[in-house]
Amino acid sequence: MKIFMTSDTYLPDIGGAEIHVFELQKHLREQGHQITLFVTNLKSAEQDIKYPVIRTFWSLKRAPKIIYEIWKQSKDTETFHSHYSYKLAALNGIVAAIKRKPFFVTLHGMGILDHPNTPWIYDKSHRLYRWLSLHLATSVISTSQDLADVCARHINDSKIKVVPNGIDTSLFNANTIQPLQDQRLENVGPLLLTIRRLVPKNGIHYAISVLPFILQKYPNAKLVMVGDGRMREQLEERAKKLGVYEACIFMGTLPNDQVAPIAVRSDIVLFPSTAESTSIACAEMMSLGKKIVASRVGGLIELLGKNEERGWLAKLVPWESCNYDAPLELSEDKYREFASLILSALEDPNSINKTSAAREYAVNSLDWSVVVRKTTEIYSGLSKKTENKDFYKDHADKIWDKRFNSPFAIRRHAHRKQYKLLLDEVLPGTILDAGCGEGVISMLLAAQNIASTGVDLSEPNIKEARERAENQNISNLARFDVADAESLPFADKSFDTVISSHVLEHLPDFDKGFKELCRVSRKRVIVALPTCLNLCAAALLGGDHGYWKLSKRSLFALPWGVIKIVGNIFGEGVQEGYAGQDDLPHIWRYPWVMRRRLRHPEFKMTKFCASTFVLPYAEFTLSLVKKIERHNSAPILRNFGYGSFAVLDRVIDK
Repeated sequence: MKIFMTSDTYLPDIGGAEIHVFELQKHLREQGHQITLFVTNLKSAEQDIKYPVIRTFWSLKRAPKIIYEIWKQSKDTETFHSHYSYKLAALNGIVAAIKRKPFFVTLHGMGILDHPNTPWIYDKSHRLYRWLSLHLATSVISTSQDLADVCARHINDSKIKVVPNGIDTSLFNANTIQPLQDQRLENVGPLLLTIRRLVPKNGIHYAISVLPFILQKYPNAKLVMVGDGRMREQLEERAKKLGVYEACIFMGTLPNDQVAPIAVRSDIVLFPSTAESTSIACAEMMSLGKKIVASRVGGLIELLGKNEERGWLAKLVPWESCNYDAPLELSEDKYREFASLILSALEDPNSINKTSAAREYAVNSLDWSVVVRKTTEIYSGLSKKTENKDFYKDHADKIWDKRFNSPFAIRRHAHRKQYKLLLDEVLPGTILDAGCGEGVISMLLAAQNIASTGVDLSEPNIKEARERAENQNISNLARFDVADAESLPFADKSFDTVISSHVLEHLPDFDKGFKELCRVSRKRVIVALPTCLNLCAAALLGGDHGYWKLSKRSLFALPWGVIKIVGNIFGEGVQEGYAGQDDLPHIWRYPWVMRRRLRHPEFKMTKFCASTFVLPYAEFTLSLVKKIERHNSAPILRNFGYGSFAVLDRVIDK
């Protein structure tokens, strides 16, 4: 897969998101994917030699030029992916939309979270970037449930998937790492460790402020801080003011391979943040089996468990959702509570239960092998496809009651007319109805003493079909089984005629489903699909509850539906959703798109017709409609039916 990936930050800057972007693109490349990485950070990194990156710099004036660069560099790209719902994501999303390619956004905090105390113009720009990137996204990948909850304030949560930050658990295995030997750490105990940038939201100032209480019980304790940032001078000043400067060791920024030996030497690791996604540093410490005390906020809760199954959680701030507005001070009571929890964790005789659970969770849920697999599944839509299929497994269509025997004459005629047209094209011999619903077609065939097999993914549908067949004593003619239309359990050329009535539009993979129909057909395939060049489709696509009955929505639904149909004229069709779920696939295709999608090298389309020409809300026009339907295969008229059907006959017998 060719993937164009962007990030507003990147190496050599060190942080959880920067490491995530590097590791993700690295692992994707190793799996054979072609990655073009585009970042707004001009500083080069040693990793660039092995893993090339396109570097530029951001300014609002350069936005058009950056869009042009993205357009040029993303030639032949199949998938667009941006990290952060921020500046580059907004531009990358625009290019993806123009090129009609899938676009994914991974949330890391910046962009999705509001920044307090920013000037008005920057705040509005920030909100615009966020709105564009989230609304243009095919799917949003959140690195924590907390950020997913924040994102759900802006878009439908059906678009959001949670995939945590990843780690290489093989590199963070305490059994393979030698503890750091450093004179500064001799005769130290216990050793407290933080691995965070020195910025307000990471709460390192709280760790320093709690140190006096720890030293009261453990005079030889030390706090080692790995990381650097704009608060360093303030933190050093705080340590001196509190009289604990000698117990503090500022290590600065270190390469990842130098962090593990320090961590193995430590007794406990602190994460006193006010905002965290799936903290990579915390995940790495879990992989090492370390004791961890963290703030009860954001992704830290998910990592250590709501009930502290894998660590200890401190209530340092009033909120549990991520918040960058970190207070510079906590109350003395909060510091005492924090110190008490740290001491409790240090002295807990059963701490092995939590640290072992933390290691197991890291290996099974946070390793890069897991994260990359989940990410590529989202790229290919596999996770969504699985959810769609899970829905249909339990969904009952109620076709007999709602459609075939509808109390509304327009709706009843539309569906009965379609079934009659399909049955007229059936060849003598064996017959399969792939996606049979409640067995309407098979039972209509049985009424003519014709045997058939019906399969459907829905267990309630198959149960209903079997019961109806038994009640009508036609089980010998109408056989029903549960099966997936994308993977039919039949040998090649098992049936003379294969029917698919309004099924392909529901499948996660239209082409795969169509190929399966052709594979199991010996002679003929008959396909019916919803097509949109008609007023009944416009009413439904405009949001009316039905074309068969006037409602309060009808006045606005019809013109709005027409606008949608015209507005998507250069695309596949108009997505309606299904059963009240907007994200379930159910596309009303244009007739020419239907004909194009139903091409197969071994079959020739021998007939293409409109199913019916019913008009919305106008039952009195049915007699006229029936006369017009005599010409449903006329070259121009056939494009304007409420639904269309095609007959394909095998011409090559391989």
